[in-house]
Parts: sequence; C-alpha cells; structure tokens
Amino acid sequence: MSKHYKLLFIGLSIVALLVACGEQNNPKVQSTNSWSDSANPPQHDPDLSVVSYLESSGPATGVYLVDNFCYMTDAVGGLSIIDIHDQDEPLRHGSFSIADAYRVSVYDNIAYLTGNFSGVKIVSVDHIDEPRLLASYGDTPAGDPVAVENRLYVPVNGNLEILNVTDPYNPVFLGKYELGVTAWDLIVVDQYAGLALGSEGCVILDISDPANIVEVSRLDLPGTASEIASKDNFIYVACQDAGLQILDVTDVNYPVLKGNFQTSSNAYGVSVQDNYAYLATDTPGLVIVNVTDSAHPTYVKVLAHNSPSRDLAVAGNFVYVADNAKGLVVMKFKP
Repeated sequence: MSKHYKLLFIGLSIVALLVACGEQNNPKVQSTNSWSDSANPPQHDPDLSVVSYLESSGPATGVYLVDNFCYMTDAVGGLSIIDIHDQDEPLRHGSFSIADAYRVSVYDNIAYLTGNFSGVKIVSVDHIDEPRLLASYGDTPAGDPVAVENRLYVPVNGNLEILNVTDPYNPVFLGKYELGVTAWDLIVVDQYAGLALGSEGCVILDISDPANIVEVSRLDLPGTASEIASKDNFIYVACQDAGLQILDVTDVNYPVLKGNFQTSSNAYGVSVQDNYAYLATDTPGLVIVNVTDSAHPTYVKVLAHNSPSRDLAVAGNFVYVADNAKGLVVMKFKP
C-alpha cells in the first residue's frame, strides 16, 4: 500500500470519527493572485448559494455526474447513487456498501469504484436501487479511475494500468506504464493521459497503444498535485498548498506553466467549465476563479464551509461538492 493512500485514508478515518462524535516552488511563476487579493476584485458580485445537502455515512471523498444522477463515494458507506433531477431535493437511491471508498467513474451503467481496499470494484448500476458487484480487478488499493468506452485507466501499484472492460465480468489487462510514484488523479483526452503525481508534479503519456505506453512530457509543479482537469489546450492542477496551477499544453511535448492562483488553504479538487475553475479546498470550501486569462486567473467567489471539501463536479449552473462533514453539497452559481 502506498504511503500517499495510507495518509489519505488515515486522515479520512479521523474526520469520520469526529463526525460520528458530533462533530517547492517553481521560480518561473510567482503567485500574485489570491482569493483574498483586493487588487483583483470581481467586476460584479456573482451569486453563489447552497441549494441543498444530502448527508453521507462518512466523509465524502468523490463525486461523478452522469446525466441527472450523481455518484458519490464516502469513506464509511461506499457508493451512493443520487437522483439530482431536482437539485433542491436530491434523492438517494441505491448504495454499494464498502469502507474506505475513494473515487468512482461510470460508463454505460457500469461503475468502477476504487479506494483503500483490494482491487477495483466493478459494479453494475443499471438498476439504480440495487447496484451489484460484477467483478474485482487487482488486490491492492487504487487511485482515481477513468472509464472511456471499453477501456478503464487506473493508477495502481505505482503504475498506470489499462484494462479492456468490454466484458465487465472479465476485465482484461492491456498494458501498464511504470510511474515510480503514486498517481493521485488522471484525465484521458484522445490519445493522451495526464496524471497528477503528488510531489512529483504531472506527466503526460501517449496511451494510443496500451502495450507500448510512451511518456511524452513531465513537469515539476509546486505543492502536491492532487487532482487534474483539462479544457481546450490547458491543464488545471489542484496542488494543495500551492493552489491552482495552469499548464499550457498546446505542444504536449513541451508543456508550459502558464499561471497560478494561490488559495488560502490546500486545494484538493478542480473542475473547469466555460471560463471558470472551481476548487475544492480545506477552507473556506468552494473557491471559484476566472481563468479567461490563463496567465492571470482572478478571484470570483468563495462559499465558506466549516469542513473540508475533497472533490467536486460542475454541470450548468450547479456545483456538486463532496464535503467531509456534510456529504453532498449542491450549490448554484450565477456569474
């Protein structure tokens, strides 16, 4: 078991106990932007408000959206399937119980669940009230999975492994790339995979041939690269104490650190939509940044919580946040 996963889930377990009881640096880019930076005030006051909550059994660790459903993982209860047709009243349907769940990816009614347990759990969610286990792959904890059509990409044992999941009952190993460190998160865009490697920055791999994965480029980053997102020719990385780091990958062979935004506490999760980056942080919680000018991202809005956020997803005007104490928090943002 990797050191990173041990630390992550020890921390989650401590938070779960508290809830149950009632509750470095890259010299090329100098951060001058901050959520509290009065030199960059928003031109107007956009509206950001909490719409609803849905409690989880333990600290919420991940969210994944498919159509009008949210798949939420938590460190105690496992996987919950939540109907979000009505954002004012999210409705929990089925659940798959397993402790220490970390993240989930869903494709074609199959959920791929990872965490501090043995292997990737492959779960059918075609009947949302009764998810059922189809198969497991591997026997060690795994990082954030990504399912794209008939392939599953998953960080495990210091590697990126690629599986053929055409038959979800019998996943087939296609190839792997030895990273040498634990990958916290990954994205897949066309023939490339981008991975957040904690203190080792990020790496871009050519995955067009799973049997012969090739490293295209690697870039050191300040802080601890925890989650990664992409839009157009840019990669956005939540780097904990170094906030948001923005990379220009117009030339994937030579990524350039374009700009950054310093959050007031550790940034763990990032999602990007339109001209905005949404950050899940320890405190104040949700931070929204305008990234229209990638070299000079600016503060837009913050919504303070009394507990850390670990992951988030955005759809339209709604933001779905995995909150350590509150579970699923649904917010509405009007720029």
